[in-house]
Amino acid sequence: MNDQASHPDALRPLLIALSDGTLVADQWDRLNDLLDSNVEAQDRYLDHLIHEALLHREFSQRVEDRVQTDQPTPTLRRSRSVWYPLAAAAMIALAVTAWFVFWSPASESEVGPSQSQALALLSDVEYARWGKSTLPTALGSDLPAGRLQLEAGAAQVMFRSGAVVDMTGPCEFEVLDSGRAFLHKGLIHVLVPEQARGFTVEAPAGARVIDLGTEFIMHVDAGGQTWAQVTRGVVRMTMADQSHRLVAGQSAVAMATGTLRLAAPGEHRFAVTPAFDVIELGNLFDDAAGDTLADAIYTDTPKRAPTDQSLGVWHVQTGQLDRPQAVGPNIMIDLSTIGGGEPQAGPPANDAARAMGNYELRLGADDTRTRQGIGMHANALISFDLHTIRAAGGLSTNLPMHFRATGRVNPSAIHGGGGSVVLVAIVCNDRGPIAGYVNGQLRPMQQAADGVWSFDGPTPQLLSVMSEPVDFDAAIGPDGAYLVIACLGGENGISADHGVFIDARLVLNDKDHTPSTGE
Repeated sequence: MNDQASHPDALRPLLIALSDGTLVADQWDRLNDLLDSNVEAQDRYLDHLIHEALLHREFSQRVEDRVQTDQPTPTLRRSRSVWYPLAAAAMIALAVTAWFVFWSPASESEVGPSQSQALALLSDVEYARWGKSTLPTALGSDLPAGRLQLEAGAAQVMFRSGAVVDMTGPCEFEVLDSGRAFLHKGLIHVLVPEQARGFTVEAPAGARVIDLGTEFIMHVDAGGQTWAQVTRGVVRMTMADQSHRLVAGQSAVAMATGTLRLAAPGEHRFAVTPAFDVIELGNLFDDAAGDTLADAIYTDTPKRAPTDQSLGVWHVQTGQLDRPQAVGPNIMIDLSTIGGGEPQAGPPANDAARAMGNYELRLGADDTRTRQGIGMHANALISFDLHTIRAAGGLSTNLPMHFRATGRVNPSAIHGGGGSVVLVAIVCNDRGPIAGYVNGQLRPMQQAADGVWSFDGPTPQLLSVMSEPVDFDAAIGPDGAYLVIACLGGENGISADHGVFIDARLVLNDKDHTPSTGE
């Protein structure tokens, strides 16, 4: 390599051209020459690629925030986000590829002591919330030996051996060396290519999983038991002098007492903890059935109306609530007994009083903040399909959750804020309602001989502009299948009777959760 090629200034214009996408063939050759056996150039190259990827992500977030703040009627964030995450992902992929090339076994002996401490790379993070980790948690960080404590979200670690470990929070994972790790608690998914055969994950009580190729899931539960399930290929699970060879579809458990045994099919559910804790329901309105939940909850288009084709929406009904309506397959509910009527004045809307006009959500007449939530004219109903929502997020099919919102008459509604409403939330399983709430209060429901459900008891008191906001907190147990929210009219005309569910959301992983049993 000549002196000019090895000079630091020779690398700078090549890196700029690489970022701009203007690097031509002879420049590629010069870049390859510079990187060949030149550790300093390799370090600068990797730093540049990772820095570019982080800039793409940071810039994309700032553009997203600016679009949301500056424009009165933002378009879908996804229209902006298509390019920037892809560009960031491409840069990270390029950095990871280069990282493995420069850290290949052939070159390992050529690097200095400081570089040899890097045993792995933090190659991806998704909505990660970190605890007290001893290792760096910035995307693209080199990882020496040490612990990662992931409280929520997901992260990926790529070892120098080639093994890839996907962590799902909460998870505590320790890097031991380039081919060995320790899972203290939580769930990981491990992919081991041929060159990393023999990659080993240790666990409490002396448990150990040795990969013989290719893919497995491992979970250390709250009781200190270690579960392993093979997705593809073969692993060996050992504990003291006990050993089991597992093939695809088989699983085993290492007990905290020191016993290792094969597990029966379906004995342990390797559930994935959500990468998010809250689902803002209005954020689903701008996403179609079939979209992922991760995409949906991070797109938020004000004034977007829900339809029966929106992600997680089973049905939207405007008007005709003076008669029974379907809120799920074979589930009919009659809201006329508590104020449901026939007139309608347009569909519900996300983060707005209505889908047209500039009517923002407020908690009171003196409230200066624009609120998140769902605005609904009287005689409007939305039924959310919880099965679909769970599936779109890759969540457990019986994941419990809570519905929470603050309800009131919208004081900025159409005709001077003189409306009155009744606000309703109903949790259903696949057979019918299991809990019903009227103006935030639990109310009994009954089923008539014709199979139609309705609320029992006296006509509820109307919420007016002078009423205090009411809080909804509906526990949704593992059997929860449908969530219904509705706004019913008072006595002021369809335009004035307008309610809001401020911060209407599903809360996951709630430690105070008590499943709704209907008893």
